[in-house]
Amino acid sequence: MSAATPALDLSAVPLIDPSQLRDFADFLPGAQVVQLIRTFTKELETRPSMVLHLARQGDHANARAAAHFLKGAALSVGARRIALLADSVERAADSSLLDHAQELPDCAIDTLGELELVQRTLQAAR
Repeated sequence: MSAATPALDLSAVPLIDPSQLRDFADFLPGAQVVQLIRTFTKELETRPSMVLHLARQGDHANARAAAHFLKGAALSVGARRIALLADSVERAADSSLLDHAQELPDCAIDTLGELELVQRTLQAAR
């Protein structure tokens, strides 16, 4: 991170809010919850790298648009930490956008791992 852009302290922010997925499981058929998770998983596998690539190319407008899309997808399943990171990319000044975008791929990997654990827990509870 550059001196002008303080790092976000996300240590207290959960990767996934499992209560949000449990709430979905309470009123949606299991297949729809699984499909929601699969759709988000596909986003996590591609969108963070896309944002970073666009930021590295200096395409700030499209990097912000891709980050905005990622943020919305993340919020839909309770992926709080990556949603906050995506929001930081979306709001970053051009001079610090790349710094923020560089954090997304690692957070995506961590989120995928956590999402897998939450999904197993939800399936075991059925």
